[in-house]
Amino acid sequence: MTTTVAAHPEPAAVRVDDLGKYYRRARGGTWALRHCGFTLPPGRVAALVGANGAGKTTLLSVLAGVLAPNEGTVAIDPDDTDRPTAGRVAFVAQEKPLYRWFSVADMLRFGAHLNRRWDQRVALH
Repeated sequence: MTTTVAAHPEPAAVRVDDLGKYYRRARGGTWALRHCGFTLPPGRVAALVGANGAGKTTLLSVLAGVLAPNEGTVAIDPDDTDRPTAGRVAFVAQEKPLYRWFSVADMLRFGAHLNRRWDQRVALH
């Protein structure tokens, strides 16, 4: 994934430019994302909505650094050049729990252990 800090007039928490992800298959392949672009301003809440197979999980996986895109750029908080983008986005997919046997308390302890910026007060509310 290429991260960039470009000159844009409006501040952004997330900026995606011309993002594309191609999945290779034994017989050909398919684009899960193509020419995807958006700017999410700081302090906003957004919903990612679309039909099955539209690329929602692929987009979130690229933003979280789980998948590398084949084209385009992603910048997480591009105006904050003092911190790296890696590890600043996470998501939990609807049908893919990490550890089915973990209780909620176990997951919170696990999250705190793995995340240097963990805020227990926020996690509990």
